[in-house]
Amino acid sequence: MKTEYGKSSDQRQEECPAIYVADLADYNAGMLRGRWIEIDEHTEVEDIWQAIREMLAEKGHEEWAVHDYNNLPSSELGEWPCLEQVIEVARAVRERGYALVAGYLAWAGLDELSDLDDRFLGIYESVEDYAYEFVNDCYDLEKALGNLAVYFDYAAFARDLDLNGDINAVELSYEEVAIFRSY
Repeated sequence: MKTEYGKSSDQRQEECPAIYVADLADYNAGMLRGRWIEIDEHTEVEDIWQAIREMLAEKGHEEWAVHDYNNLPSSELGEWPCLEQVIEVARAVRERGYALVAGYLAWAGLDELSDLDDRFLGIYESVEDYAYEFVNDCYDLEKALGNLAVYFDYAAFARDLDLNGDINAVELSYEEVAIFRSY
């Protein structure tokens, strides 16, 4: 069964993406001080910089780092992320869901985020479900093979698609896999 963006069982869909910016001077002195900055659909890079400057100005400090992320895949962004990329990832998470974006970024990387829409083929219960839909959309097996069509091995075909690099399957949950075109 195929589902579209935002239709998966992504629990984080409603949470606003946010970053926790820490004051490094306080952090190095053994104090945890910082600010959560939400990245909503209206947030611009200057808004984030303004929030960081305000937080640092409270004690006259200069250095900062992002120490936590909420509803953003942090493995690709790091401690000193490009704030434009943070906004792009937040936008993608709001539109497509955390699990889908995190899985895609883990596979393709942050530089490929703009290709997500072109590569996304759908969310399925399994790679075999994708293979079944693909074969039945492209071929009339009964016409080509007659009674032998019932012997077509969709599981083996799905495995070959994945192993050959034609697709990439990213597990989103126990019952969902996102399928991406590799090229």
